[in-house]
Amino acid sequence: MLKAEALPNLAQNEHLLPSDLPAWYADFTKRCQAQASQLISTSLGADPAASTPSGLQTALSTDLERSFPQVRVISVTADSVNLPDISLYQRAKDQYLSLIEAEQGVRRTQAVQKTTLDGEAAQKIELLKQYGELFNQYPVLLKYLDLDPSKRQNIIPGF
Repeated sequence: MLKAEALPNLAQNEHLLPSDLPAWYADFTKRCQAQASQLISTSLGADPAASTPSGLQTALSTDLERSFPQVRVISVTADSVNLPDISLYQRAKDQYLSLIEAEQGVRRTQAVQKTTLDGEAAQKIELLKQYGELFNQYPVLLKYLDLDPSKRQNIIPGF
């Protein structure tokens, strides 16, 4: 309902005449619907109280009076209300986040394993380089290692 004290301001600033009131109310209804849609989309996930029909009506009344100070909101009635199941959305979100967390855990484990394997491989390569240098300095060792295969097992530690 339009506040009586707002009429002079509307007449002066918006050039509202008594004959223009039906058109003003029609335009105001559209602006209220847009404001209500915006409030519903932003508050449903953030405000659990607004996810019930009565909570939604209270939130809408408060928001509309704050947004349109020239009117007094008597009641808010929805033509139709289709509210999503917020608890279902929350469960899906929680499951998705736990799935992402599990994937990150697997990736971290794989990274640690790869780093460990890379380190072990680098150590073995370094050991082989040292054996190569040793064999270059003392070629007689090659003759020693040219034994029967059954006697060569575990001659080189780490391999």
